[in-house]
Amino acid sequence: MSILQNKSFLLWLILLTLLIFAIFPLRGQTYHFEKQEDNYKLIEIYDKINPNTADWPSLARLPSIGEKRAKDIINYRNNSRLYDNTTTVYTNYLDLAQVRGIGEITCENIKDYLTF
Repeated sequence: MSILQNKSFLLWLILLTLLIFAIFPLRGQTYHFEKQEDNYKLIEIYDKINPNTADWPSLARLPSIGEKRAKDIINYRNNSRLYDNTTTVYTNYLDLAQVRGIGEITCENIKDYLTF
């Protein structure tokens, strides 16, 4: 092979490799997009999340929540159940606004990802 053919072959091999890595990670997964400051953040959520039963890693995947707010949601839930363990703390998405640092706008952004 000539040098020109080697470069052409190498270029096609690189492009094919990039194409394979671009396609296969997206197969079989559900993705949702969150608009945040004119950028779209890709997050992966398979099922709706119940804030009354979810662990913090599940809650942290919600748009605009993250680890700290997820742990705050659980702490609020646990403190509210301190005297009555049968109490359902969150009955709708707006109940999450009772958690410090979570406002109505955040509640509106995550309502489609929640179940009660």
